[in-house]
Amino acid sequence: MKITIDVDDSLEQDYITIHCKELTDDILELQKSLVSKSVGSLRISAFQDDVEHFLELKTIIFMESDGNYILIHTSQDIYKTRRKLDENCFDSHFSLLHHCEWYR
Repeated sequence: MKITIDVDDSLEQDYITIHCKELTDDILELQKSLVSKSVGSLRISAFQDDVEHFLELKTIIFMESDGNYILIHTSQDIYKTRRKLDENCFDSHFSLLHHCEWYR
């Protein structure tokens, strides 16, 4: 594999292009790794009062299940999504904790 980095100060934003002979599992893993490093740019859709919002992952404090929904808590508001907590989008950015209750 050959890696080339070109610095161009005229660019408005950074971008990465992967040139490959064929799309292999290694290339897909590389893509996933690069995407996970840019958590600030990753967004998920969630709803509040029937209005769709696109939330940056870095703004999410925690998520919790509530029936058929996942409640997404930010410092400003609470949003709902039907997305599952185990979807790949969350894997490298959040830890899944299971709620335990103790009864006497």
